[in-house]
Amino acid sequence: MPYPEFYQAWHAEPTVHPEVADYTAVGYSSIAQSLNQQVILDRLPQELQPTSETYPLCINIATLAGVTDTSTIAQEFCNKIYTVAFPDHTHIPEVNNAAQLKRWVPKIRQQLAKPNLVLIITGCKQEQNLVNFCHQISDAFHIAWITDEPVSPPWRGFLPHQQNLSDVIQTWMDEIG
Repeated sequence: MPYPEFYQAWHAEPTVHPEVADYTAVGYSSIAQSLNQQVILDRLPQELQPTSETYPLCINIATLAGVTDTSTIAQEFCNKIYTVAFPDHTHIPEVNNAAQLKRWVPKIRQQLAKPNLVLIITGCKQEQNLVNFCHQISDAFHIAWITDEPVSPPWRGFLPHQQNLSDVIQTWMDEIG
């Protein structure tokens, strides 16, 4: 390339190809944001620390999207809770409904030596069947949803793209006890 062409190319204003009219800086595309958000959510269980009174249970319920069978929902919640609370424990109780799951809560509290259990739910929209199930277990767990959707009290909602998400959740857990 002759020097005058090089000089012109080097000092010219950048042009945007018509097919890429929506210029997005590196790292700010929707795909990059989604991947960054997933990394944050994947690290959340390691970043949250139990308090003297409260134990966090981060569960991803993506497998329950569209599921309407209450016994399947109850068993999957139980599976996720036991897998998080007791990763080396191979015996997960069989449950068919919220009442049977709640029957195991005192034993979970005893084994974790914490009076408060926090369920931090990720991976799924607040579908009515899941909301109904969470209402049934909300007297046994403090429940938080990580979602862009509004969350009804007494539950807490946290935005997945919130700055310092783990710190904000940790502060909430400290307030619980």
